[in-house]
Amino acid sequence: MEAAQELQVENQRQGIVDYQLTDQAITALSVKYLALIITDLEDKAQLETVHEARMDIKNRRVRVQKQEKELKKDANDWRAKVGKAAKHIYALLLPIEEHLMKEEKKVLEEEERIKAEEAEKQKVIIQSRVDELLEYGKPMPFMELAVLDDEEYDTLLFDVKEDFNAEEERKAEEEAAFQKEKVRLAKIADEQDVERKHLEAIAKEQEDKDRIVREKQRAAQDKIDADRKAIDDEKARIAQEVADKANAKAKAEQEKRDAKERERAVIAEKARQEALKPDKEKLNDWVEKLSVIQCADLSSEEAQFLKDEIYHKFDDLCDWARTEIENL
Repeated sequence: MEAAQELQVENQRQGIVDYQLTDQAITALSVKYLALIITDLEDKAQLETVHEARMDIKNRRVRVQKQEKELKKDANDWRAKVGKAAKHIYALLLPIEEHLMKEEKKVLEEEERIKAEEAEKQKVIIQSRVDELLEYGKPMPFMELAVLDDEEYDTLLFDVKEDFNAEEERKAEEEAAFQKEKVRLAKIADEQDVERKHLEAIAKEQEDKDRIVREKQRAAQDKIDADRKAIDDEKARIAQEVADKANAKAKAEQEKRDAKERERAVIAEKARQEALKPDKEKLNDWVEKLSVIQCADLSSEEAQFLKDEIYHKFDDLCDWARTEIENL
């Protein structure tokens, strides 16, 4: 260590700038490191080799910078020589470092591109989930679906399909029931039409019998109408009775609540007045004391007139104060 320091001092004395890194050594580094090329952006070993090489060049440059700073502490002439030699080394080292940085940057940029590509793929997948669920009548927010993994989404989709198929089956059953009822009613209508034609035929053959049949039909219809009206009237009466009872019950309950509320308000006001009673008594005593304050005798009429005016206004003030205290 001492020998190295002595050598450095001697070099400085003789005007020799020695960074302990020769052009030949830098040329060797250039040959070694500029040959490093990343051929596979996913090869971590290649990236590690380039990174270690760049850090080696950087460390050498930093050591030169530190040595430069130390050497520049001497005379200006020596500083100029030191700076020139350092810049010379920088110029030789910089292409190597830039090359290595460029190689590292290729990997970093490729990783960013892959991340962006994966994010876009994931966005497309999530949107396809949204669209797929919409096909089964299940709208869902994009962000809610984004947090589901494939297994969770498959479970959700299965449940949605089950619900959708159940609903479709229910609609189909309703439609089948409707069509069945439609056929039944059409059959009844056909049967009634046959019966009508039969009755018309009978009417043509025997008018009297037809009249009797019509009278019986009219009577039966009248009875049906009367029965229907009676049923409707009874339903209306029962509905009105139920509504009247409900309204009466609601009114009674509301009146009961109103009475309780009034009772609570009276109790609360009584308690408030009881709490205010000492203060109201103190205020009344104070007002009474103010009302009996007497002014000293005055000699001039003008002053006496003003005193009377003040007494009059003061009496009004005391009356107002008593009213306010009472209403407190």
